[in-house]
Amino acid sequence: PYPSIISLMGFYLSYETPVGIWIEPGYSLYSEKIDIEYDDSSFDDYEYTSTFKTISLGVFFKIMKGGDVRTYWGARLGKTSYRFDTDEEGVDDAELDNLMIAPTFGAEYFVGKNFSFGGEVMYKILTSEDTENTAVDITTTSVSVEPKFLVRFYF
Repeated sequence: PYPSIISLMGFYLSYETPVGIWIEPGYSLYSEKIDIEYDDSSFDDYEYTSTFKTISLGVFFKIMKGGDVRTYWGARLGKTSYRFDTDEEGVDDAELDNLMIAPTFGAEYFVGKNFSFGGEVMYKILTSEDTENTAVDITTTSVSVEPKFLVRFYF
């Protein structure tokens, strides 16, 4: 799996302020552990673990509300991280941390006063810097357009 795909999954808590702006902290976690055991004793057994995490805060503003439908825009800001750990000989562990900025547009249909189904599209920008190498600094920026289906409960 890739970090952008994993970020489609997650848990969000929505809180609408009295002035119509709402905030939405979010968190997602995906971890996968693979254990390789060879039947032939000439190969060394090993395992590896891949972990993806995202923590974000969304701030959204209403564009239009008509009947049971509301459209909105805003942005999610946060941090994503990827960790790869292995005990395989000759293979290094890896870490990658990214700053996330994601302008967002969405719409939702209210089934009740505090419950809605919706969808949104994020223009996600991930940026990471590698300054550990003294000879060169590397900045990586990736961009993706990500659709999401959301089920929201407002408290």
